[in-house]
Amino acid sequence: MMRSIFLTLVCLALSACSFPELQRSSPRQQYLSGLQASGLSNTRLVDQWQLAARAALNQPAELALPVRETIWIEQSEPRALAYRVNLLEDQFLQVVVQRLPYDAKASGENAVPQSLINPLDESTRGSHGRVFQEVYLAAKAEPHAWLESSPAKAVTIGEEADSDDATVNTAAWQVDEDGEYTLLIQPELLAAGRFSIMVSVRSALAFPVLEADNTAVRSFFGAPRDGGRRVHHGVDIFAPRGTAVLAVADGTIARTGDTPLGGLHVWQRAASQGHRYYYAHLDSISVQQGDRVKAGDEIGTVGNTGNARLTPPHLHFGVYATFKGPVDPLPMISLYDADRPVINESSEPPPPLLEVDAARLNLRAGPSTKDDLLDQLIAGQRVAVVARSGDWYRIVTRDGSTGYVASKFLKSAQPALAQSDSG
Repeated sequence: MMRSIFLTLVCLALSACSFPELQRSSPRQQYLSGLQASGLSNTRLVDQWQLAARAALNQPAELALPVRETIWIEQSEPRALAYRVNLLEDQFLQVVVQRLPYDAKASGENAVPQSLINPLDESTRGSHGRVFQEVYLAAKAEPHAWLESSPAKAVTIGEEADSDDATVNTAAWQVDEDGEYTLLIQPELLAAGRFSIMVSVRSALAFPVLEADNTAVRSFFGAPRDGGRRVHHGVDIFAPRGTAVLAVADGTIARTGDTPLGGLHVWQRAASQGHRYYYAHLDSISVQQGDRVKAGDEIGTVGNTGNARLTPPHLHFGVYATFKGPVDPLPMISLYDADRPVINESSEPPPPLLEVDAARLNLRAGPSTKDDLLDQLIAGQRVAVVARSGDWYRIVTRDGSTGYVASKFLKSAQPALAQSDSG
């Protein structure tokens, strides 16, 4: 039975099976539908896989981004992670999944024979299998229906692999409305290995002033102007005169000009989304109407022309959306801390079962003492490790509660030995 299940999974993983009616679904939904079409949906292994996803979605970690966690996967133990994040319109939720070196350990009688795992090596994904990623707008789905929700619009922004089989896959979802979103990450069935997962927010647009950051923005959208007779339709980014002004996205220069209000200015039409970008008070212009530009190309320099002649040099930057008019550009250009910390961790998975080695141990919503306190565990209480984030473990208790605890307060706990029925 295990061999027939495995061969079907190989077929699905290598895309040898064709399910054309599923192409509008996400890769994970296509994979699940393929299992159902193959008659495997009622097997214990597939049931465990779906239950792992539902359990993760019912208790997503609500963390401040960026987050980096390491997860260990055994063939016999389906696993999933979920995160709840708040996003603004046009922001990207970025996920980086990296396959790391892994010292496989025997999993007892439930382990899948290595001879059955080897055929997956022919796949470009390697023997570890794929890691599915889906995003849901939480407000539009009840908990029991999340698995059937339509994923957010997916935009793949890069993929690469190195020579050590440590594949790095980067994907991002750009959301089209403010809201709470849930990210589900789940390896396919029989996936095995150690994976690093980095979740961060990425701005929709490049920052428009060279070597500047969020701190250079000192006048904001909606601020009163001319004694309240009008409001500010952009943000002002202050920088020394002559600092390069950069295109925030790919597009075409719609027009350039010089007016009493905006001084030397450039209008850019976006290559996608239908937005128009306005760069004003320039000291010089480096482009002309009709030029095609890429994000990061210089289009002019910072100045104080127009009605800004009595203020320090700065760029007035505005975004105009189709059918909406001026919108706040700050969420679109804000830079986020997306650095991936280097965490030296053992490639060996933690013991499958740990117990609390302290009189009381705080269970927190995130991997730091600043995160909300969810509960307190007691000495000797047993927990299972889901993932590691630095010096913290993400754990699940026997009653299904999940959260983060400091790893130094846990010790190995051997499960009770089952009695043999061999005589």
